[in-house]
Order: sequence, then structure tokens, then C-alpha cells
Amino acid sequence: GMALRVNVWYPESDEEKITEVLKAERQGDVQSQGAFLNPDRNAPRTTPPTYIRVNEYTEAFQEVIDTYGIPRYQEANPALLSIVTFPFIFGMMYGDVGHGSMLLITGLWLVWNADSLRHSQPGLFMARYMVLSLGFFATFAGFMYNDFFS
Repeated sequence: GMALRVNVWYPESDEEKITEVLKAERQGDVQSQGAFLNPDRNAPRTTPPTYIRVNEYTEAFQEVIDTYGIPRYQEANPALLSIVTFPFIFGMMYGDVGHGSMLLITGLWLVWNADSLRHSQPGLFMARYMVLSLGFFATFAGFMYNDFFS
């Protein structure tokens, strides 16, 4: 048989899931040449890579932060703060009830039609919650400024 050894980094919390997937792949293998996970429990010789867990809401904000730079291993992730501050500051600059509500309605449409956009417009699919947040804060600031299509 042939053996291939690959060194990979993975989140420790996903170890059991990875083991289950590999075990399921080996089920029908008569030669027992499937993949195995042999974790190295020794201290790492190099700095582990940064892994930031995102969900559908935080993904677009994390992409904005990643354009400026990816935090190093065990550094604070500024995306958590930017999830609120970025749309709020946008709303302060763009504050208008009319334009903000159009952006808000566009964001709602993107969220409601997310499944049809997933493969046809992946950029809009990823940005849908950001557009929704930007529209909400722009509309809020528009009420504060008493501006309507001005």
C-alpha cells in the first residue's frame, strides 16, 4: 500500500468531527488505506496560523478587516468591534431617512432572497447583512438629523 503523511493545522474543537469524517470515508475501504488523524500533542515548533471563526452575519465584516491585515495568532480581532462601529459611523455620514430606508429595504430583500443569490451573486450574498446594518443605521441617523431625501 501507499501512505501519505500531511501536516495540517486544525481547530482543536473540530478534532472529533474530523475524526468522524475520516472514519466514515474508510468504511468501504477493503485495503485499509484510508486517511487517519494522528494529532501531534507536542508544543508547536512554529507559530500557529490565525483562524477566525465567522458566521453568515460576521463574514462580510471580517472580510473588510482582512483587507487591512489579518491579526496574528492570539491577537485581538478588531472585526468584533467593527460589527457595530462600521455601520454606525456609516449611518452618521449617510444619515438620511429616504436613502437609508432604500438601503434598508435593499438589505431586507437581499436577506429574504439569500438562497437564490448564494451561487448567482456570491458577493451580494455575503454582503447582505452588512447592507441591512448600513441601511438601519443610516435610517436611524436620518431621523436624528431630520433629513428626508435632502
